[in-house]
Amino acid sequence: MKRLLAATALLLTPGLAQAGVGTSYGLGGFSLFGSANTWYLPSVDVRSPTMHLQIRALDTLANLANEDIYLAGSYWMPMVAQDLGNGSVVVQPGGTAILANQVDWGIGLLGGARVGAEWEDQAGIGVYVVPQLGIAYDDPNVDVIFSGAVEISVWLDS
Repeated sequence: MKRLLAATALLLTPGLAQAGVGTSYGLGGFSLFGSANTWYLPSVDVRSPTMHLQIRALDTLANLANEDIYLAGSYWMPMVAQDLGNGSVVVQPGGTAILANQVDWGIGLLGGARVGAEWEDQAGIGVYVVPQLGIAYDDPNVDVIFSGAVEISVWLDS
């Protein structure tokens, strides 16, 4: 476990030195134990040139009111596909991990990419299509799951 935490810290540390903060909001996605079309609350985002981390903190707090546990986050690696002058077309491969106890305990792991356009000066805005494919485990079931969302992000640079 210590090695996993150390590896995660090393992966995130170079990007955190230059990190900005923001939020993302999207329609679509999945719920481990429900509909494939779900409204999510905005995420808390940490962005840098080398990583984009989305933490579903507000979803976690909202589920606590129902005595449910919902922990989720996404990690994306920014790659510029085409510079547009004051903006750019981006492809950001990455994925999402979810741990939930909404009916029974379950876990979801998805891989995919955010593909879209970003405009940035001292603050930024981005619009993305986010398709993902993965698996969900809810003892004893293992299911293939998919998600798709249109996502809008806004952020302030550090």
